[in-house]
Amino acid sequence: MSPVLEGLDAQTALEVAESHGMEGIVVKRRDAPYRPCRSHAWVKTPL
Repeated sequence: MSPVLEGLDAQTALEVAESHGMEGIVVKRRDAPYRPCRSHAWVKTPL
């Protein structure tokens, strides 16, 4: 499981992901409940 990064702006989160060899970041609306399937509340941003 990837770490949770709270309090970072998107650019900094992408830089952290890149420095750890990750392919990008996935963000979820804070007010959306967790669901095990994809939904419009989740957005994947590749590097």
